[in-house]
Amino acid sequence: MFNTSSEYKKQILEDTRLIKYRGEIYTKDGKRYDFTERDIIKGSGYIRNDSSEKNSLEIASVYAGELGLSLLTNIDRYSLKDAQVKLYSSLKLKSGRFEEIPLGIFNIFEANRSKQILEITAYDNMIKLEKESNDLQLTGSPYDLAKFISEKCDLELAQTQEWFDLSLNNKETISIYPDNDIETYRDIVSYLAQILGSFATIDRYGRLEFRKYNTELVRNYGIKNRFTSTFSDFETRFTAVNSSNIKTQIAEYYALELDDGLTMNLGVNPLLQFGLKETRERLLRNILNDIAVIKYVPFEARVPVDPSLDLGDVIVFSGKNADENKLSCITSFNLKINGDMEISGAGANQVLNKAKSKNDKNITGLLNKVELGKAVTKKFINTSDYIIKEKRQLVSSIEFASKEETDVAFNSSIILEVINNQKEVVKKFIQKAKTETEENKEVELTFLEEEKSTIKVSYFLNDIEIKDYYPLESYSSGFHTLVLYYPIQNIKEKSLNTFKTFIEIDKGRVEIKKGKLLSTISGQSLSATNEWDGRIELNDSIRRIKLKHKGIISNYTEEISFQEKRDGENHYEDSMERIRLGGIKLKN
Repeated sequence: MFNTSSEYKKQILEDTRLIKYRGEIYTKDGKRYDFTERDIIKGSGYIRNDSSEKNSLEIASVYAGELGLSLLTNIDRYSLKDAQVKLYSSLKLKSGRFEEIPLGIFNIFEANRSKQILEITAYDNMIKLEKESNDLQLTGSPYDLAKFISEKCDLELAQTQEWFDLSLNNKETISIYPDNDIETYRDIVSYLAQILGSFATIDRYGRLEFRKYNTELVRNYGIKNRFTSTFSDFETRFTAVNSSNIKTQIAEYYALELDDGLTMNLGVNPLLQFGLKETRERLLRNILNDIAVIKYVPFEARVPVDPSLDLGDVIVFSGKNADENKLSCITSFNLKINGDMEISGAGANQVLNKAKSKNDKNITGLLNKVELGKAVTKKFINTSDYIIKEKRQLVSSIEFASKEETDVAFNSSIILEVINNQKEVVKKFIQKAKTETEENKEVELTFLEEEKSTIKVSYFLNDIEIKDYYPLESYSSGFHTLVLYYPIQNIKEKSLNTFKTFIEIDKGRVEIKKGKLLSTISGQSLSATNEWDGRIELNDSIRRIKLKHKGIISNYTEEISFQEKRDGENHYEDSMERIRLGGIKLKN
């Protein structure tokens, strides 16, 4: 968590807060452009970052933070090549002053213009590490290597040598030899972070930081401090590490005295391939001691925005289904500028890993069933009836994993019944006279006419809506078969993904009976399983509550504000000053 004043920490938890944003854009030729939250298109600004995959907590990660903005500005987009964005937020304190904190330094990767709107996508300084390492040969302590890398990539180190000295492995001498699979400095940072028992990230000042998981509590989220939340019924903890030795072709396994938790698979680390066996064992056991402090409950939550939160922050939740005695750790966040904030903590359940061997017990969920090169199909069939009206409704959700970067295909066949509305139509026509003495008559005919309805399909990949393609079908009443297809490209390796399908209808209703919706995800290097990961997701919705006021007062104005909270009971209050009445006779 970014260091803030005690007044800030208290105010950020209040129901009413005022947060402002501002930014500075610095071009390569030295120009500076300032903007504020007023220049940001509502709903477009965000900052995202991760330290782990969704279904497993890990060390050695080197994720880049991402910034997205849509600005109302006339800045020439071509001038933003290699430009930087510095973003800040400020909170109004109870005393009336604003406390400002930095949100990060980002390098503009893409700038597109649409009329008066400039759309910017930028990444933090982690991308500076994407430089070829050119068969480096280095020897030194972890601090020596980190300092060398930062200088080569024009980065600052966030930590001093004193911080590195607190790590037992900084006392060891490690080496990089030409015979390895290292391609970039980012690869070296990943392996170095693993030796330090940490993950690598870029701090708010653009510096390279190695951050360890810990147990230092920074925030308690009560019921009133969160909008939605889900929690796993297990704790993620590690009691062993597993690392492959290329020279001996042996997967070495080291565990605590009581080995009843997960095993962290360290894979093949080139920095651990040389030296004495005793040195290698000492390094691995030091890593194990660093990660043994991890004891976190995985979670997902949507909370009021708090710009001071960081990856690796330890929090607790209290009230409702939360256990305030259990710690959680933020491994992913999505901060929405002028909006709320989504935070989550990754993790896996050791109970689901008991049947696995010592060498692969940490490979959880879907990735353990992948067979490269073999076509895999994951099937979804609805187990309950769906009745869909105008509101968008989720009809299928398929979770799948990829061992390697690949493309997959989504197919679906849905047998549905459409019940359209009918409207009364009056048509006039002239009835011709049968004889010369008769006159033509105007006749009105009233009948019911069916209103044709249109079904719209929406796709979401990893909870992000695919906005460039919406299948549409117009139907008359009756039974129909809706056939869907969508190619999903560039699925990242070693990733867990969720593909969701939503259906809505503009008028009338559509019914899908149990077992009449069949959806599949198919491709190579995939896996899919029905094994439960310990998480339960519940969704509920309420109809709009209509408020009616009846009385003898007809002309007055009042401001009413309310905030919907899904957790806990909802209540609405209204207050008004005393109003003087005159000219009205009241009887008992």
